[in-house]
Amino acid sequence: MYKPHVEREMLGVALHTALRKLCDSTPTSIQWNAFSLMPTEIFGMYLDAVWEKLKDTKHESEAYRAIVLASLEFMDYFSDKRRESFIKDGLQWANLVTCTFEMFEDSDWKSYTYWVVEGDK
Repeated sequence: MYKPHVEREMLGVALHTALRKLCDSTPTSIQWNAFSLMPTEIFGMYLDAVWEKLKDTKHESEAYRAIVLASLEFMDYFSDKRRESFIKDGLQWANLVTCTFEMFEDSDWKSYTYWVVEGDK
């Protein structure tokens, strides 16, 4: 059975660090800055969205797809949670993050997800 190479508590560190150390494109640089500047609550919601899809994966390829899908659907996830919890701020952040993820190429996704999906093999 496949298990993500990080626990939920370290998911943000793994993804944010991958943007800084493993990625080298304009969209990944934008995303690193967005994550660095956005309110902790919004970043936490993004991590929740990723973890919800990631926690039940059975294989590396499923984990990779789960992170990509959760990232590309973050605006929808945020909008749903916003309605549930009456979050007033953050819509622009969710939109920025989602739009930036839409610019990622395959190589960006592979680097971004590396430590979560593959670990240090």
